[in-house]
Amino acid sequence: MLSLLLPLISLLFQIQCFTVKSQPVPLNQICSNVTGNFTVNTPYAVNLDRLISSLSSLRRNVNGFYNISVGDSDEKVNSISQCRGDVKLEVCINCIAMAGKRLVTLCPVQKEAIIWYDKCTFRYSNRTIFNRLEISPHTSITGTRNFTGDRDSWEKSLRGLLEGLKNRASVIGRSKKNFVVGETSGPSFQTLFGLVQCTPDISEEDCSYCLSQGIAKIPSCCDMKMGSYVMSPSCMLAYAPWRFYDPVDTDDPSSVPATPSRPPKNETRSVTQGDKNRGVPKALIFASASVAIVVLFIVLLVVFLKLRRKENIRNSENKHENENISTDSMKFDFSVLQDATSHFSLENKLGEGGFGAVYKGVLSDGQKIAVKRLSKNAQQGETEFKNEFLLVAKLQHRNLVKLLGYSIEGTERLLVYEFLPHTSLDKFIFDPIQEYVMHGQFSFKTDVYSFGVLVLEIISGKKNSGFSSEDSMEDLISFAWRNWKEGVALNLVDKILMTMSSYSSNMIMRCINISLLCVQEKVAERPSMASVVLMLDGHTIALSEPSKPAFFSHSNAVSDSSSSLGHNAKTSNYNSNTELYPR
Repeated sequence: MLSLLLPLISLLFQIQCFTVKSQPVPLNQICSNVTGNFTVNTPYAVNLDRLISSLSSLRRNVNGFYNISVGDSDEKVNSISQCRGDVKLEVCINCIAMAGKRLVTLCPVQKEAIIWYDKCTFRYSNRTIFNRLEISPHTSITGTRNFTGDRDSWEKSLRGLLEGLKNRASVIGRSKKNFVVGETSGPSFQTLFGLVQCTPDISEEDCSYCLSQGIAKIPSCCDMKMGSYVMSPSCMLAYAPWRFYDPVDTDDPSSVPATPSRPPKNETRSVTQGDKNRGVPKALIFASASVAIVVLFIVLLVVFLKLRRKENIRNSENKHENENISTDSMKFDFSVLQDATSHFSLENKLGEGGFGAVYKGVLSDGQKIAVKRLSKNAQQGETEFKNEFLLVAKLQHRNLVKLLGYSIEGTERLLVYEFLPHTSLDKFIFDPIQEYVMHGQFSFKTDVYSFGVLVLEIISGKKNSGFSSEDSMEDLISFAWRNWKEGVALNLVDKILMTMSSYSSNMIMRCINISLLCVQEKVAERPSMASVVLMLDGHTIALSEPSKPAFFSHSNAVSDSSSSLGHNAKTSNYNSNTELYPR
């Protein structure tokens, strides 16, 4: 029991430490070499020093936004700084001044650079940056904890929260902070909190577009992470299942943090935050925080014990159900399947692909079946085949054709499925789990992979299994990937599609892009099905560039943890993922 409680105790200790004291640390910074470098004692260096020195004496601006330029002609330094909408004015100026000093230290020779703090953003350049939408460079900061509940519910709640905040932020007006916070009910009895903000120098349309781009990056940068920032020069968004901002009234032009009508549950505030904390003895603050922590600990302990009890009951039920499924009870005699398919006659053959042929059959009781006669390429032993069959049989996924049984006879490996009378899936039998059967890889995104294959087959009018191009013996995915990289992806399109009145090359390119995202080699980089639906339905959602797909010709399993990160955040609690300018 003690080992189970230690993580909770550690978490509570971290919360208490964060409540009392939090040193400001940059979330990330980017030093750009695109616009050139400068040297010491040049006019640009002098102007930059003057700019940084002036930040500590900025006049208080109610919207926390500053646009300052120093110098003229080619050596002019232009800067934009902005504070988060819930930050008080005196804290805002201190944050900007600190950010400026820190940035020139981190980027000592670059003429263009940007730094993000939790409470403010500061950037400078030798080009014009005011009144311009800037979505690059962008960066994402993600927490290390993953949400382990229902994926679809999480993504639906998060998408609804951020889209709602985006719509509110884009209509606030340029005189305001373009800063909106909100919350929504999430899965597993959690509340999701979010905030979005645009710089007030861009239009409402640009604000909406910038935030849409940030939201679109979440599946690839922050998939299922419990807390994340997605930031660019012109906008930022953040979310977490806890309140990480001070309550504010975004309709109030002074943007002073508003006192909440009721105290939020399980929330502790920093000693230096809030007017109510001023003048209160530290001993009273620590006592109150300690009581809150003890209460929170008890609540978490009770919830943890209840959830563990439910999990034990559920595991016991599942174990009982699994005991009813055995390989012996689902084994067919090879001779029975031979008789059912007329000795695998050509008349009963439904199709053939890289994983073997599919035959229609009729059992002695009149039941129609489809028999998959696996090719010798599988090279599985009897025990291994039985174990993998049993695992697949237990899945019974809604997107899979129902698996009825199997047969083993010498080197023969056969799988028996329910027969689909209208042949809607007879050419794709076992394709939803081919990645697992041939390569031993299975995950909740295996059906995403299969969807991507299916889209490519629809666009090309050809099956993936047995596909070969005119120039080489490539499979469909390899052919699509090569043409995509060569910039001639439309070579994939079936000529019949091109003759249709509703044909749109832009839509076809978008579908090819989505399908290649679904079949990427790294499982963690594939989008969820919920994200795929949004990509297909929302034409304004930006799509990321797909990476190398998982080819059938080889197996190259890559663990989710192997994905590389661009820059590491300076705090131990976050990882950073950064993309540079796409010039």
